[in-house]
Amino acid sequence: MAIATYLGVVPVIMTLSLTLGPLIHSWDFVLNNLVFNAFVVALLTWIVMPLITRALHGWLLPNRPKDSHAEQMPILPNLKSNVQ
Repeated sequence: MAIATYLGVVPVIMTLSLTLGPLIHSWDFVLNNLVFNAFVVALLTWIVMPLITRALHGWLLPNRPKDSHAEQMPILPNLKSNVQ
């Protein structure tokens, strides 16, 4: 997953550096970084990483068929006790 993340982060940062960077370059250092990083996180979360994980599905999860959503572990574990 680290390689997949790297494959997503590098092009996003390069693209934003060339497009957004010049627009916010004159801003205060902290505000500049807050805005730039917010764009990076938003693009990675909702656009880039879903595409990358879909494209690399077979490599990231080699033993699962593509539509095995029903077999995935639940987000929260079963908290019921086996005590009778």
